[in-house]
Amino acid sequence: MEKIACGDHYINAIVSIKPNSKLNIILSHGENNDMDYGLLVKLFDSLKSDYSIIRFNFSYVDGGLKKDTNINKMEIEACIKYLGGKDIVLIGKSYGGILSTRIGAEKILGILSIIVLGYPLHEYENPSNLNDVSYLKIIQIPIKFIIGEKDPNCNIDIFNKVLSNYKPEIINNSDHSYRPINGTCSLNENEDKVITIVKKELYTLAKSRDSDN
Repeated sequence: MEKIACGDHYINAIVSIKPNSKLNIILSHGENNDMDYGLLVKLFDSLKSDYSIIRFNFSYVDGGLKKDTNINKMEIEACIKYLGGKDIVLIGKSYGGILSTRIGAEKILGILSIIVLGYPLHEYENPSNLNDVSYLKIIQIPIKFIIGEKDPNCNIDIFNKVLSNYKPEIINNSDHSYRPINGTCSLNENEDKVITIVKKELYTLAKSRDSDN
C-alpha cells in the first residue's frame, strides 16, 4: 500500500510502475465502493503488465474527511502528479467517471483520454431529472463511455439524444454495475466484455502515441 500526498492529507493507493510505460492509468472507484471493487481489481491486474497504473481510495472511504467533489477531484489530480503528469488515461467508475470528466474539462495538461464505466446521466430510474452534461458537449479530450444496456442511471435513448457527439459502448443485458438483468450471462462475462473494450481502447491509444513520436 502506498500513501499519496494530497494537500494536507494522504490517500491510500495500490501502485504498479512499468518503466517506459506508454500510458499512465488512474482507476477511480464509484461513490459506494472502493479501490477493491471487483471490476477495478480485474482491470488493474489485466493492465499492470503493460502500463503504469494506480487504483486508490477517495479519502472519505478511509475516514477522516467527508465526501467532497472538490477534494476528491484533487485526489485524482494528486495521482496524476504521482505518475509524472503526462500520458495519463483516467478510468472512472460512476462517481469516479464524473470527476474524471470534470478534470478533463478543466484542460489539465497530460490527460490523453478518459474512459467512463457506467455514467450517472440522471437520477435513478428518473431520466427526466438529468445531471449537468453541458461541459461534455465542449470537452476536447476523447471520452469512451461503457454503459449497461439497462442502466437505471443512464437511459441509452436519452444519452444518445443529449450527448449525440459520443458513441457509447453498450454491454447488453447489464445494469449500472454490469450485473446481468436475466440469467443468460454472468457478471464475470459482462466484466470481461468491459475489460476487452478498455484494453482495445488503450492499445489503440498507445499505438497512436508511437506514430506521433
